[in-house]
Amino acid sequence: MPNIGRQRTGASTVHIPWRFVSLSRTRPRSVRTLLSALGGIIAVVTAFAFPAGYAVIGHLKQADQLARKAELTAARVASHIQAPITRHSDPDQLAAISELLTASAVPLVQRIVDPHGVTVLEKGIPLPWPTFTREAPVLASGALIGRLEISASIRPLIEEVAVVALGALALAAAAYFAFAVLPLRFIDATLAKLETANDKLEQQKNLLDTALDNMIQGLVMFDAEERVVIANDRFQEVYGLEPGELKPGETLREVAASRIASGVYRGITADDVVKAVRGRVARGTVSHVTSRLGDGRIVSVAIHPRQGGGWVSTHTDITEREKLNAVSRSRTDCSRRRRRCCGRRTSSSTPPSTTWCRVSPCSMPTAASSSPTPPMPSCTALLPSR
Repeated sequence: MPNIGRQRTGASTVHIPWRFVSLSRTRPRSVRTLLSALGGIIAVVTAFAFPAGYAVIGHLKQADQLARKAELTAARVASHIQAPITRHSDPDQLAAISELLTASAVPLVQRIVDPHGVTVLEKGIPLPWPTFTREAPVLASGALIGRLEISASIRPLIEEVAVVALGALALAAAAYFAFAVLPLRFIDATLAKLETANDKLEQQKNLLDTALDNMIQGLVMFDAEERVVIANDRFQEVYGLEPGELKPGETLREVAASRIASGVYRGITADDVVKAVRGRVARGTVSHVTSRLGDGRIVSVAIHPRQGGGWVSTHTDITEREKLNAVSRSRTDCSRRRRRCCGRRTSSSTPPSTTWCRVSPCSMPTAASSSPTPPMPSCTALLPSR
């Protein structure tokens, strides 16, 4: 069954298909919320992921470099000193031995401690906070004779991360604008146009409602699948159905069965009705048919096939008009008979039958006599009783 719009109860009920339903009540606020959330998530991820990733990668890289320097320097010290390192060891010799073999781009502090953790030698300027340290054991013949520690400041990395964070914030703002602001502006503009179109559609729907409500004919529209799309109450009234009894989506066969059940059609089946309607629709041109219903009423039906399938039919109760036509035909026939009767009286002296000449006068004289002729009959008896 197709989606159906508003159904008004009252003097007339019009069933409107889904395309007449205003879309102004279905503004997709969920889409706006989704876009805003998506833009916010992308902006937050952009603002934090880049600086955090840069900081983690930078720290791991710097720590790995310090660890390698510590291992290389510890191996050099171990190759020159075989005895355990103590506080009595020659500091100049230790300083010469532990000189870094590779240059460093950041300030470093290098310390040599004995196996008990006592600092024997420390080289380098004080480092700004915060710092981190990597160490390596100094081994001689497999025995621990001391440890070499190298410390570096993290502040340069923090400054680099701050610069990256500023760039990430700018990129996050651009991402939010691209993924949230612009789509929302586009959606708002589209919805504004849609709302304007819906207002016009609502006006057209109201005009259609008014037109259908004030039709003296019953109207029903069927789609290509022979299902009801629109039907007004006048159509249901003509065929003895209760208002609202005919539902959109009902098939032609079901509609015919309802008419038969209400006593409108007699002596025929729903299959007969369906076959007759299909035959007229298949012609592709407007066709007219007059039907006498089971209660004696006469209905004139006009069937208008639609391009693409389906049809629209109007149903007019012409019972009173046919009665008036019958009266008019009877009067015309009566007048014609009276004229023929009067004509015979003027050309013959033979009196007409008493059936014709009882009431209405026909005083034209005959050729044989100057006396008035017997009166002509009244045609009242020929008119159908009302």
